[in-house]
Amino acid sequence: MATQHEEQHDTTNGEADLWRAHQELSEVDLRFRRLARHDDELQRRATFPALVAQSPYFQYRRQLWPTFASRRWVRDFAVASVGVNDLVRSVPGRVFGNDPAALARFYRIDEGQARLALSAPDGLAGAVGRADFVISRTGCWCVELNLTACLGGWETGLMAPMLLEVPAIARFIAAEGLAVGYSNTLRLLLAHVVRNALAAGLADAEVNVAVLCPRPVAGSPYAPLLVREYAAALADCAPKATGSIGMCVLADLGEHGGRLWLGERRLHAVIQWIMGPGDSAVVRCFKAGNLHLYDAPLCPLLSDKRTLALLSERAESSVFTAAERRIIRDHIPWTRLLVAGEITFAGERVALPAFVLARQHELVLKKGQSQGGEAVILGRFTSAADWRSAVEATMAAGDWIVQEYVESLPFLFQEGDAGCSPHDVVWGPFVFGDAYAGTILRLQPKALGGIVNLSREATEGVILEVDDDPRAGEAMSA
Repeated sequence: MATQHEEQHDTTNGEADLWRAHQELSEVDLRFRRLARHDDELQRRATFPALVAQSPYFQYRRQLWPTFASRRWVRDFAVASVGVNDLVRSVPGRVFGNDPAALARFYRIDEGQARLALSAPDGLAGAVGRADFVISRTGCWCVELNLTACLGGWETGLMAPMLLEVPAIARFIAAEGLAVGYSNTLRLLLAHVVRNALAAGLADAEVNVAVLCPRPVAGSPYAPLLVREYAAALADCAPKATGSIGMCVLADLGEHGGRLWLGERRLHAVIQWIMGPGDSAVVRCFKAGNLHLYDAPLCPLLSDKRTLALLSERAESSVFTAAERRIIRDHIPWTRLLVAGEITFAGERVALPAFVLARQHELVLKKGQSQGGEAVILGRFTSAADWRSAVEATMAAGDWIVQEYVESLPFLFQEGDAGCSPHDVVWGPFVFGDAYAGTILRLQPKALGGIVNLSREATEGVILEVDDDPRAGEAMSA
């Protein structure tokens, strides 16, 4: 719950914050919002029939307004995204010295499992992942990061063309004289997989990939989509290569001579759309050097939210370079392990849990291994009694973090059958290896409050990239 001072600040400065937030994305985005908030056609769901229609490719509701981000903004956001991703992947070596016993103790796993995860190849260089960033009044902050292919948000390559075909959007783009681009995240993933297999010598002119799914896939609507996107990825990045892609379950795979097979096809890479199996044929072939695996066994460990605490508490440590420490300070919010003892906050040594109880409205509690907004407790939306109980229980558990709450700036988006309102936004940039691969947005009406979650009233949105605008600054004074 906001304090009286915060409520007054929001009332006084909310609209200024909103327009400033959109202007930072691009002058085009600001002009679109100023137009759309008074345009009945753009505010109606009926204007976007393809996006509101039922589709087997979309699990969640789509946001009907695009986000126009300048290529300058995208470049800066990509640098931050890749930088945080690189830091998380460096934790086994920088923090634990690649010691299986130390890794096992921290992440609460069997030491043998830790030894397997750390053994070469570890798969970190080519790992795929998606972070959750929030843009606030104080900056752009990564509140969590998941190194896994078992994520949502692969729909950018489907949603963006749908938006571009909406007549009202097309008219705006034409009137602005825009050259619009977007990231097809699924295609970029498949191209990443192909390039890695060829560069490692796993394949010569044929690259076969399997997508490992949690349940039988006969008749899945995703199968033809994957085949189409895989063919396009091959043409884009390796035009002389051939190969196939297939969806399967673990029981469909066979191991022969240290190699993995799907039917009569030798596989060169597996993309896991499930939580990674432990000691399986997939992992054995990966560790033998005969298969690329997305995700390697080390990746789910680093997705633990406590990994960000390891970075945050080392923001001034010489274990990282000056440039890396700057990334931590600029993009990772203050985060600590929720355990008994003293911590440093704003330069002062303070004791837990007294600090957490006193700063309730500024903090959030998160379980280390959790997904989809589960096991997240926001102090400002919790009663004092419930907060105290939660702090006591989570400290006893020992696998939670406390993190500085980052409030999203307001961003104007379409809402309901006809309308628009300020939204909280979570920006989900994908990073494949060392390359940025597009962003999926999760957006929720700000009036709803609480966790931005697709199981509530959040929608999924995409970014359309536009050239940097020579008219910068005009729209704010218009």
